Amino acid sequence: LNINDTQFYIRIILVGFIFLLFNRFILRESITHALKQKYFSIYFFLSAIMFALFHITNLSEIKYLYLPIYLMYVLPQFLMALSLGYVRMRIGLLGCILLHMYLTHFIFFQNSHYEKTG
Repeated sequence: LNINDTQFYIRIILVGFIFLLFNRFILRESITHALKQKYFSIYFFLSAIMFALFHITNLSEIKYLYLPIYLMYVLPQFLMALSLGYVRMRIGLLGCILLHMYLTHFIFFQNSHYEKTG
């Protein structure tokens, strides 16, 4: 993934726009508090699934024939979304951000260590 690539920024903008539309039209302010609580688990899992599916765009070339393999590719992102969402609901946003930072840096340093010794 090259952050100097124009497609990188287009993907980020597209994902952000779709997520904002999803939140805007699915979770409107007119929905009552009880209704939000009743369907929270559905929204929680749909958000995690969308988060994972958006990561398919990290692939350089998408072939629909390989969609089952792509779904396995984004399984870690799905599990991460569930984990971070759980931490967000139990501890708060700061705990979620700190956990995300820790895991991101841990993975980054592990990958850079293997590249140097590999």
